Amino acid sequence: MMEAVSATSLDPPHGVSEWAISGLHEAPATTVRPSRVHESVLSVEGRVVDAKELGGHATKPGMSAAGVVLIQATRFWVRDDAANDDASHVALDKLRPVAQLGGMSYGRITSTFELPRKRWADEKANSALLSSLESHQE
Repeated sequence: MMEAVSATSLDPPHGVSEWAISGLHEAPATTVRPSRVHESVLSVEGRVVDAKELGGHATKPGMSAAGVVLIQATRFWVRDDAANDDASHVALDKLRPVAQLGGMSYGRITSTFELPRKRWADEKANSALLSSLESHQE
């Protein structure tokens, strides 16, 4: 998949389709006009809520090399074999997420762990610090 995604960064002549270059296939979206990638484990449709250019990174007047875009998700697509039984989580071993680290460097998450959240009521009985913090609030 990464080779196909990278192929979309090629600078072909106007009118040449990234779909043809990458070998990926279009799948219809339902809440936005652009197609989604059929081969993707997870696809998110969304609309732009806000966009900010970070002026300190301007390369030329009116051109920014950095920005932040806030997007509201309008539809999630998850491949059937990648979701748990109640479709509330995506299996990371199926998703195999990739991060662009900067420049030409990428990283892959290869292991994960769960860290249960603790509850104040359960923890304060075993902690003098938490008990003292609570008594200072009263």
